[in-house]
Amino acid sequence: MGLHKLEKELTDDLLSRIDSISARTHNSRAEVVVETLKDHLPAEPATDRKAIERRRPS
Repeated sequence: MGLHKLEKELTDDLLSRIDSISARTHNSRAEVVVETLKDHLPAEPATDRKAIERRRPS
């Protein structure tokens, strides 16, 4: 398993929320984002593919 970079634009509000958590937990922005994704993504993304497709904008 390798590491990969992901670049995404965020709203000011979302970045502010990430920074707030980062300051409280003494973790980097990247650590906050990665841990949040780990906590909220399904363990088996393939089994939830239809739900993910429904959320995508057309």
